[in-house]
Amino acid sequence: VQIAILVGILLLAAVIAQPHLRTRQFAGHVAITAVVATILIVPVYLPYLKVQSEQGLERSLSDSEHYKATAVSYVQIAPWAEPNPIWGWLGQRPGPNEALTQVGQAVHADGHQHGEIVIEDALFPGLLALIGAGIAIVGWRRRRWLIAALSAVAVVAAVLSLGPSWGPIDGTGFPLPYRVLYEYVPFFRAMRVPARLGGLANLAIVVLFGIGIATLWRLALPRLRGVAWRRPVTAAASALLALLVLFELYAAPIPLEMVDRSPEMAAPYEWLATQPEGVVMEFPAESIFADPAASSVRRHVGLTMFWSTTHWMPLVNGNSGFIPEPYSDM
Repeated sequence: VQIAILVGILLLAAVIAQPHLRTRQFAGHVAITAVVATILIVPVYLPYLKVQSEQGLERSLSDSEHYKATAVSYVQIAPWAEPNPIWGWLGQRPGPNEALTQVGQAVHADGHQHGEIVIEDALFPGLLALIGAGIAIVGWRRRRWLIAALSAVAVVAAVLSLGPSWGPIDGTGFPLPYRVLYEYVPFFRAMRVPARLGGLANLAIVVLFGIGIATLWRLALPRLRGVAWRRPVTAAASALLALLVLFELYAAPIPLEMVDRSPEMAAPYEWLATQPEGVVMEFPAESIFADPAASSVRRHVGLTMFWSTTHWMPLVNGNSGFIPEPYSDM
């Protein structure tokens, strides 16, 4: 969905702005690209449609409301162990563990996970990115259509990230375009977290930031011609800018969890490695959504995948935001 929005807007802007692209040859190139993409997608998508039909796996509007971004999301920073030294005062979203604790996750009768806290809507791109994007919009003179297209991508993605309605998660707010797309565009019924579209908005902002920096360089370089220390100055300025971006978006230390690799934990997998090849499923399967209170039986599918590198058997275990009804029943 995000690639379609990005490529669609850029392609439309390019064709409108550049008459030499309005040819049968260019249309043929686009058609060939679309056919190749379809050939690649369909074999993967057909089984998905089959499972969706058999088990009724479809995102509800309620899911979209729960996992939408808000205007505040764009001034929120990601949850890390230590506050960001510059933007920590903006407020940090709770991390996954804190969110599960605060929300008390539950699986409704429709088999969907619901919660009051979205942990994927920390969408602040950084002040430097915003300033650079502003410089690009105001100062870049070449290929203005590209600036317009990237700006449109950022706006469209940001609006869609706000989900079906503006306001509370109960859906009583002012309707937004996402609701219409949910009703008429199939792929939107498969998306659980509209807030993730904020990543596309930030991508456009970062590209505009790069163009904004290029704009400053185009203004500065003529003034440095003939200067003996031009190369050291430009190299130092580039390095300083990179360091400023890293410092502004500093996010560390990232919390890690040690894996128990004791002989007792490794024994079953080493035994499996000596057996004839077959299909492996581990129990209890991941239960973090189905029963958050039962921490003693919680097992993340990542551990199953980690230990599978000992025996290399095919696995049944998997992870998805969709929870089939038979799984919850069992």
